[in-house]
Amino acid sequence: MHLQAAGTEIALGEIKAVVTLPEGWTRTQGDALVQAETPEGAALRVSYSQGKISEDHWNYSLFDDDECLKLGAQLVQRLEKAGYTGVECRLVPGDSIKWLVLDWNKADPALYGCQYYTVVNGLAVSMDLTGPSALDHGELQALEEMARGFRFLEILERPSRTDTQWKKTFLWIAGLLAAAGLTYLITSVRRKRG
Repeated sequence: MHLQAAGTEIALGEIKAVVTLPEGWTRTQGDALVQAETPEGAALRVSYSQGKISEDHWNYSLFDDDECLKLGAQLVQRLEKAGYTGVECRLVPGDSIKWLVLDWNKADPALYGCQYYTVVNGLAVSMDLTGPSALDHGELQALEEMARGFRFLEILERPSRTDTQWKKTFLWIAGLLAAAGLTYLITSVRRKRG
């Protein structure tokens, strides 16, 4: 099923963000935050994940450009190990979001792609444009405009690591106390029966 979206602003409620789909791109159904197709036939997928690395990085805008490019170099190495070739990385800074842009291709099956990748509020967000042939210059420009217009409704401050550590310690202690209490109850019941 296709939904026509011409310059349509799309609310991404799961991550509290907004993105505008370029004019003429057709939104398609799928399991990503947004999936669409360009007039030339390339596929767009906007997705996110959350894990230890994204939570540690919290927000790429907290890093200087050189640090971001070092993180990009690590992504390049991962892609190359996965069989991607011609992998190049550059940084597109924005007002509140810094995007790492990865251009790549893969031989078998033939696939070309451009990925905008960032971390904001502890979430890794990716906008991938892929196609069976080299991506059109207009598609790449539209993707860059889409990235520049991408906005989070709220940029959160990085939680202090001591707060996070304190919460983990508290949970461990609470768990140990609960286990000790349960052990005491079981032992008490056994003594009364025995």
